[in-house]
Amino acid sequence: DIIAQEQNRDQKHLVFVEVRYRQQQTFGGALASVDKKKQRKLINTANWYLQQYKLINKAACRFDVFAISGEPQKLVYQWIKDAFYAKY
Repeated sequence: DIIAQEQNRDQKHLVFVEVRYRQQQTFGGALASVDKKKQRKLINTANWYLQQYKLINKAACRFDVFAISGEPQKLVYQWIKDAFYAKY
């Protein structure tokens, strides 16, 4: 949903952020909706992006999840950095 760049002391990271909203916690809520199948899809999409922009082996990457849950008048936000890793 979001591709951002973060600069820290040592290097730049490309951050691929999956944004999920679930009004109810049925089936685990927003965080649980980013299951292994969804993670594989995000990793494949990130690989495509890196290939398109010739960034393979040139950019450090991170996968975050930004989860939103609750009723619209009382939302709860969770930002999980390094929510999962790509395994090669």
